[in-house]
Amino acid sequence: MRSPLTEPVTMMRPPGGIWAGTRCNDPEARELARGFHVAAQAFMRGAIAARYPQEAGHLADFVCTTMVGMSASARHGQSLERLLATARLAGVALAQAIPG
Repeated sequence: MRSPLTEPVTMMRPPGGIWAGTRCNDPEARELARGFHVAAQAFMRGAIAARYPQEAGHLADFVCTTMVGMSASARHGQSLERLLATARLAGVALAQAIPG
């Protein structure tokens, strides 16, 4: 089952990942990764705004923050099963936050 939390990142992820690159020692690579991160956030905000313009800011912040946290958890060895459970729980939270 596809999750709206993972699909946009898969589409926008450069080789090696977005989130890890924002912490690297190379300033040029770090800035490039930051640009991808900002673009991913803007993409998410725009996709949400198409249907829920009033809620787009805080919903996009929630999704992006959740994705970054899940990425960190994956790097630290959290299992796919646990990551998927987190994504499902985040989906429940989003369903509660979306109007109508």
